[in-house]
Amino acid sequence: LAVNFFWGLLNLLPIQPLDGGGIAKALLEKYRPRDAWTLAFQLSIGTSVVMAIVGLAVWKSVFMAVLFGMFAYQSWQTLQQLRQLHFHHAGSDA
Repeated sequence: LAVNFFWGLLNLLPIQPLDGGGIAKALLEKYRPRDAWTLAFQLSIGTSVVMAIVGLAVWKSVFMAVLFGMFAYQSWQTLQQLRQLHFHHAGSDA
């Protein structure tokens, strides 16, 4: 019961690709449609880094640190791709 509750709460963190990341992106799209994706991935990176540190320092879990570190890296990669697309799209408008 405790494990299910724990993983359920972790799943609601605003981290891509977790459910909480999708919820955060949907809320940002409603209130900040122009930069929702960028903000969602920035939030995901920040939350992932904090959770990686908590996983290692507080919970003494290398698994949690690696898991959230991978989420942070994946979000960073996607953010870089979004910025690249935005740069190319903005360049074609000139």
